[in-house]
Amino acid sequence: TPEIVTRRTTVRAGKRDTVASIARRYKVSAADVADWNDVKASSAFKAGEAVVIGAHLDGTLTASGPGILASVRHALTSLGEPIPAPDVLDGFIGPALLDSFRGLCGLDEARAWDAVAAYREDYVARGQFENSVYDGIPELLAGLRAEGRTLAVATSKAEVYAHSILAHFDLAGFFEVVTGSELDGRRTAKAEVIAEALRRLGHPRS
Repeated sequence: TPEIVTRRTTVRAGKRDTVASIARRYKVSAADVADWNDVKASSAFKAGEAVVIGAHLDGTLTASGPGILASVRHALTSLGEPIPAPDVLDGFIGPALLDSFRGLCGLDEARAWDAVAAYREDYVARGQFENSVYDGIPELLAGLRAEGRTLAVATSKAEVYAHSILAHFDLAGFFEVVTGSELDGRRTAKAEVIAEALRRLGHPRS
């Protein structure tokens, strides 16, 4: 499913670093920094403390929108459902796929699951590969690994698709852990995915 994918790395806090200062430095939200590190948004870090930073893969590492939207159009067409306006259709990039078919297209749950099945059929065949890696990303990831950083992917996209896409673009080797949702709809919430990724990295949340 077309979900948020995050590239995760660890940096070291400097003197007087806070959640807010880290967020400004890496151009992410303070709420995300707090969430990634299981601290309050008002928290401060000790000098040298490891701080987890994430960045979206879809839209940051890869331009995945064309394939996602093509598979959404295929799903709706195959069910005889109208295709939303482009600005509405763009809303499928990010939120949970089932929720998007319900909220953006007005489908009931049973019909939305039918749309998910039709989407996946097309996405597996072609949609996931209507995608491209942004210039400089392999070099960036290689540099981070050379610095000793641990990288992981946390995505509400089905985990099997995340593995497939990373392998297709020769990016899989950069990541120690790849965590995603299950095809049956389990573990789609962002917090659940991040918690599982941290557990696999050996940093379970309390």
